[in-house]
Amino acid sequence: MNKTISNLLRKLVPDSELKEQLKCKAYNLGNKFFKMNYRDNCYHVEIDGLHLKFLENPYYLFKDQNPYFKYYTPQKGDVVIDAGAYMGTVAIYLSKKVGKEG
Repeated sequence: MNKTISNLLRKLVPDSELKEQLKCKAYNLGNKFFKMNYRDNCYHVEIDGLHLKFLENPYYLFKDQNPYFKYYTPQKGDVVIDAGAYMGTVAIYLSKKVGKEG
């Protein structure tokens, strides 16, 4: 997210659903890999036609994934391994991409 926008939001807007919605709008500027919004106390991420929901802000998880998928796009039935050590966001995304057969 643009640091200027982030700093303005932090200073001017109190913590609220509106602040989270504005942050999501700022994240989406120029981002072609995923779109994110905030509603019902939950972050909603649209990525590759999939809809994922998170209780915590997943922006930093998804913004760094683009290089991984630049050279490989998971397909139905593929076998993939997520050997990371975080919340499992990539594992959730990949499991939806490869489906029950993968």
